[in-house]
Amino acid sequence: MGGYQDNTSGLSPGWLFGYLGRSTVERIRHLSNVMGLLTRLIYIFFKERKIGRRLIRQTVIQQIYFTGVQSLGIISLVALIFGFLVIVQSLGQLTRVGGEEFLGTLLVAVVIREIGPLMTTLVVILRSGMSMSVEIGYMHVLKEMRALRMLGIDPLHLVVLPRVLGVILAIICLFVWFDAVAITGGYLFAWIFTGTPFSVLLPSFYRAITGFDVIIGFVKALFFGLIISLVCTYQGGLAKKAITEVPQVTARAAVQCLVYCFVLNVLISTFFYL
Repeated sequence: MGGYQDNTSGLSPGWLFGYLGRSTVERIRHLSNVMGLLTRLIYIFFKERKIGRRLIRQTVIQQIYFTGVQSLGIISLVALIFGFLVIVQSLGQLTRVGGEEFLGTLLVAVVIREIGPLMTTLVVILRSGMSMSVEIGYMHVLKEMRALRMLGIDPLHLVVLPRVLGVILAIICLFVWFDAVAITGGYLFAWIFTGTPFSVLLPSFYRAITGFDVIIGFVKALFFGLIISLVCTYQGGLAKKAITEVPQVTARAAVQCLVYCFVLNVLISTFFYL
């Protein structure tokens, strides 16, 4: 009984508050480090923009190709599936109450504002963010970053900055592609399976979408790309001694990216649409 009492005494309110306090301090420290990395990259971007421009441009293009072009297949498939499901389900429910003219408003609210940015972000995290974290982690463990410093080359300038720029540009383009495929592909499947003509579907969408919705979508994509690239490169840099640390920092980076992007999405949607 004494041992049982000793074990349960650790679950006191003091222990709980201590755990919450330590977790909060750790999150604040992590966010401050990521913001410090962002500040350093902004300084390098403006201060050293004329140094190694050809190599930096080539690395940015390679990152855009890897993150954007090579992801078009999976992005298109996901967009078609979600576009078809949203349009068919919405059309079926709205038809019962004679509200087909509200289909465009529903599509803008669901696909353009929410599903498009979030699903694009999810694909980029799983495909490019984790790969970037693994790459940076191995470069640290294998002392490649130290070798660059010994040669007088700033790894943030040569390795991190091009990847951040490439991910941001790629995710913005993927967001536009996802929305275009989801809307057009969803309408096409709706026409095939339900027989509803485009003359009924498209006008409601054109009336509902505004430039403000597009701008907010670009803002979300910009911040999501920034979060993914910064968190993944930062977490990759925490792998220092052993290769076994790389999977750990990669998993941590994926979870943090998902949490930060979903929370930011809620905040942006709440601020601009409520």
